[in-house]
Amino acid sequence: MVCKFQEISDFFHKYPQLLEGIEEQELKELFETFPHACKFVKTLDEDSVNCDDLEVVSQKTLELLNNAYEHEYTKDDILNFAGVTCKIFDIVSAPKHHVPFILVMLAKL
Repeated sequence: MVCKFQEISDFFHKYPQLLEGIEEQELKELFETFPHACKFVKTLDEDSVNCDDLEVVSQKTLELLNNAYEHEYTKDDILNFAGVTCKIFDIVSAPKHHVPFILVMLAKL
């Protein structure tokens, strides 16, 4: 399970292409938009995002956006972007752990 800040930081140091140019402080601020990340991951049956069923990860991303930012994204927008994010993780051969996956989505939206 990758859900604590140090684990997230290590993950993005290993796969820097996912969040190119992000500083440690920016990563920390982004991570703070995702309270109780570990609690969320523990509620899931799987350790990684299933790119054939992006409903859960899209719903959580939309929930975080609603709580942290003013935005105009719809559920369908988020669902489509989750599909693109799956392809980005595939390109860099990164495991699709839920918290880093959602953080990449939040950073890119």
